[in-house]
Amino acid sequence: MKRLVVFLLFVVIFQSQGVAQESEAKIGISYSAFGKAVVLNSQDIIGGPSLEGKCSYAFGLSYEQPIFKWLDIETGLDVSNHKIEVTSLLIPDFSSEHVISKTMTTTILSIPVSLRVNFLKHLFVNGGAMIDMDLSGNSAISGQNGLGLMAGFGAKYNFNSGLSIFVNPYAKFHALLMIPAEKGYKSRINETGIRIGFTYELSRLKR
Repeated sequence: MKRLVVFLLFVVIFQSQGVAQESEAKIGISYSAFGKAVVLNSQDIIGGPSLEGKCSYAFGLSYEQPIFKWLDIETGLDVSNHKIEVTSLLIPDFSSEHVISKTMTTTILSIPVSLRVNFLKHLFVNGGAMIDMDLSGNSAISGQNGLGLMAGFGAKYNFNSGLSIFVNPYAKFHALLMIPAEKGYKSRINETGIRIGFTYELSRLKR
């Protein structure tokens, strides 16, 4: 997994240095709010605990490299936290007096590699793949290590100073391909939210 991460980062950096660009590369920071996690199980276990995703939030760093005026490649780092409610029955009489619920947190470090298509000056759609690494010490679900997908749309506004702000509703599908592959019962997280942030042109930092 670590070798795959290093290789993909090398490819992205190498490509960003070699493409012809019509505007400046940017770095950015973001916060993802109003998030919702949905836990999907590969199979139901009779008498097993139920898992319900609650709120999610994330922080991110991004690097944008223009390929054409209407197309950018974007990568970076995202750390997301997902609250999951675990409900168990002590005895199988379905009495609410014997129900135990607790909330656990799953933390995922993601490295996205996506394309952003810009149109109508202030709008865009984006999508791509991401590498997921589960940082949770004690999680209620399967490890979320592997490859996932993400997609979204949004709006941005570019200031003359080189600063840009953006709003980006998205959906992420974590660990679609688990690495290493897990046999038997497994679960994964689908995540939705709204990413809010700003970017700044790198060339402005050198002036």
